[in-house]
Amino acid sequence: MQNNLLNLASIAPMAILGGFALLMLAVSLFARTLSYKFYAVITILALALGFGLVFGYNSGIRGLFDVMLVDGIATLSMLIMLAGSIFFIFLSLGARSAHEYHTAEFFVLFLFVLVGYEFMVASENLMMILVGLETGSLALYTLIALHNRARSVEAALKYFIMGALGSGFFAFGAAMFFLSTGSMEISNIAQIAKSSNLQTNVLLFAACSFMIVSIGFKLSLIPFHTWTPDVYEGASSAMAGFLSVVPKIAGFVVAIRLFEALQSIGVQWLNIVLYAVAVATMSLANLMALVQRDVKRMLAFSSVSHAGFVLCAIVIGSTQANAALFTYWILYAVANLGAFAFIWCVRQRRARSLNLKFKTQSPALNLNANDESFISNAKPAFSQNHEPSFAGELNLGASGQNSACDEWSVKASEQNSKASGSNLKAIEPDAEATPFGTETCEPGAKICEQSSKFAARFEHPFEKFDGLIRTHPLFALCAAIFMLSLAGIPPFSVFWGKMYLLSAAVNSGYFALAVIMAVNSALALYYYLRLIVRMFLHEPRKDAELDGSLSAVSVQIKFAVVLASVACVLAPFLVKFLTGAVNNFVFLSGY
Repeated sequence: MQNNLLNLASIAPMAILGGFALLMLAVSLFARTLSYKFYAVITILALALGFGLVFGYNSGIRGLFDVMLVDGIATLSMLIMLAGSIFFIFLSLGARSAHEYHTAEFFVLFLFVLVGYEFMVASENLMMILVGLETGSLALYTLIALHNRARSVEAALKYFIMGALGSGFFAFGAAMFFLSTGSMEISNIAQIAKSSNLQTNVLLFAACSFMIVSIGFKLSLIPFHTWTPDVYEGASSAMAGFLSVVPKIAGFVVAIRLFEALQSIGVQWLNIVLYAVAVATMSLANLMALVQRDVKRMLAFSSVSHAGFVLCAIVIGSTQANAALFTYWILYAVANLGAFAFIWCVRQRRARSLNLKFKTQSPALNLNANDESFISNAKPAFSQNHEPSFAGELNLGASGQNSACDEWSVKASEQNSKASGSNLKAIEPDAEATPFGTETCEPGAKICEQSSKFAARFEHPFEKFDGLIRTHPLFALCAAIFMLSLAGIPPFSVFWGKMYLLSAAVNSGYFALAVIMAVNSALALYYYLRLIVRMFLHEPRKDAELDGSLSAVSVQIKFAVVLASVACVLAPFLVKFLTGAVNNFVFLSGY
């Protein structure tokens, strides 16, 4: 292992990304008219250079006053993060209406996210891990909020609050480890605890408990998962795919370093707790995914379930299990990034204002004490940034209070011009489009009353994809491949990851855990196949907006979706090479 006082090669990947980020920030100050595609290409170039540099590491490297440790699992996790990030940024090249990509700051923050997570995985010093965690997380909160919708801001705030709570637990855990052992290095903590017989020490117990909670938040393990569906729903679909892959692999690397080191010195209760958390995460997340009405929220709970499945590798703790963890996550990343890219293709624009927007064709309707006229039929107008803005707005009440409603169109209205006043009802376009009820707005009301809280609640309900195979067969086939892959159906990608992990469980004597994993894999079939049934066995919906969204998808995004689906199909031919490379990286790390 290479080791000297500084050894700047240990921070070279982070330095490259940070340098490019600062360069783009400086360029944006003086060249404000540059296209966002320029920054996207520069970001991809930085990621590619970082990937090549990391791939060139051939042995463990220590540096930066012995704080950095670039070993096999650090190298492997950085390669996964960089590859997933290249896919994510490539999608931005075809983004025509996603306004967050049109700012240089988005790409600058994105690179700092990766800088933070690379520091996180390339160290076993708890303070450096915390610094990397906070660097990546703070930039990530901002990226989610840049989506600039009400739910995006809400998602960013929820993620920030839960992330801050998790970071606080991590800091307390690190402090207690230092108090009990006098070290911040994970390997030293394990050695000192073993030599001093601290396996049952109260401080060590408290430190481990804090770390379980902190890492549970970051990996969205049950019962620390509550932020996940709302954050994924509020973020853009492409960003949700990124969230489901890159931050979690960083969390898993920290979990491997810490929990397996403690298990190796005889902290037996830790294995029992992780076993229970893994089983609960797999099982309860699957049950929650079964009842979801929205495909994006279903995929959010699916990612929670997959995190529980992968946690089983840390419970097992063998070299085979650790190699299976990384193999599983690579194959899962391909399918899940593709699935979220597909969801991004069918996104539909929403009005950003909190005023009630009518897609009927009517000028502004002002219901005052003196004027209760209603004129229907106004046209939608489109601004320069391609956001739909509607000429017809509803102003309710003499004080000018506006109601807040969602995006459902209004086709008809009722008008009563009697002196006693009038009532206006906003009627859904048809029963199929809003299967959960209607919304009504009364004059003077501050908000719209909904007969069902699910009315206009979801952006991607399952019904939205009815008959997609007939209208857009390419997208339907790709989506079906992604769902079959995530379900673990052979011969698609995730099946091989599950087989390797089940094999590791059986070989290590965890027969009950292997059975639970197999049962949960079978249970997950229902909610994945549900989308396939909708696309292939239902009549197409007359949804001009959805049809227009898919027809307008750029070549770059189509290429990315097709590439991911092809990778899922070719997994049987790629997995042998993949497992060999992963085994070498894990073996070199000594895990």
